[in-house]
Amino acid sequence: MWMTALTLLYASVVAFVGAFLFRAVDWLEPNGRLALVLKYAIIAVGAAAIANQLLPDGQLAAIAELARE
Repeated sequence: MWMTALTLLYASVVAFVGAFLFRAVDWLEPNGRLALVLKYAIIAVGAAAIANQLLPDGQLAAIAELARE
């Protein structure tokens, strides 16, 4: 039960930080294309961090290897 609560807390913190960075890029970056690239990077890094926490050890690396093939 504690691991589920910690995982939920971790995902919430990652989502909060991602939302903060998303808004900061939206507010600070005047170049629309660069802002879009940065927003996609923020979403990708946040999703990878949450997936790394949720998936069993080493499974995310195996998925990344399959994507490269």
